[in-house]
Amino acid sequence: MSEAVALLDTALRAGETAPALSMAGIQELRRAGDGIVQRVLRRLDRQLTYVVPREDAFRAFVRMEKVLQALEGLAIRLTAFRLESLSPMALRLVDLIQDCNGVLQDIIEALGEGRHFAELVAQIDELANERHAAFRDALATLFQTETDPVRLIQLNEVYGWLDRTVELLEDCAREMEDVALKRHW
Repeated sequence: MSEAVALLDTALRAGETAPALSMAGIQELRRAGDGIVQRVLRRLDRQLTYVVPREDAFRAFVRMEKVLQALEGLAIRLTAFRLESLSPMALRLVDLIQDCNGVLQDIIEALGEGRHFAELVAQIDELANERHAAFRDALATLFQTETDPVRLIQLNEVYGWLDRTVELLEDCAREMEDVALKRHW
């Protein structure tokens, strides 16, 4: 996921030509992610796991796969719409995607090591609050300033996908928290 997030960030900050290149990279990462999920699930099916029960691991992998699918959907739209630039408010949503991804990686590491990670969950809560405010502000500004109806529809769609991607990363963190609570950490 981290590579796909980095590709998205690069594409959105680089301008018009980068999304097509990044989209191909994100699609390849999503396909690779699908393969990894399938291999892990087959391996989990053959063995008992003492760290994370199979059904919890499955739910976590499905949530992560949804993040990759959302990143791919976003890349497809950016390529199709050929948007030259996004507002600083939209780029704030991209920053939140990166921040949530970083915290999620820390949560996964803590879970694997059997460490408590309540402070990381609190960070996710803070990022969720920021996401709501950033999305609300981005939409308000968009509808107050954009005069081209086609561009308004395109940007509204992109902002929605950015918001959804952050939300999916938050869901992944919640899934990890649920696993930890079941294990009484």
